[in-house]
Amino acid sequence: MIFDAVGNVYISKLTKELRSVSVIIRNFSYSRYSIPEMKHQLLDEHNQMIVCLKKGDRSRIRELSGSHIRAGVNYYLRVFFPKEDPLAENYDV
Repeated sequence: MIFDAVGNVYISKLTKELRSVSVIIRNFSYSRYSIPEMKHQLLDEHNQMIVCLKKGDRSRIRELSGSHIRAGVNYYLRVFFPKEDPLAENYDV
């Protein structure tokens, strides 16, 4: 819904395709909600994104959503590839 609101057909189509291939990482990253300190951070990030959408602040929503997605991917990598943990924060997803 967020990416559809941008009004760009290509972005909308691309995000739908990416969503379908990233389902494993995305679903696993939702398990971060079970970690108390992460639950509040994630909810705050979602609330910030909603505020930005209402304001039409595209650059800030881009920044917030990018860091939100990177956090989920990095969480996945740290859990499943712990030996590469020092590198996980350097991935630019």
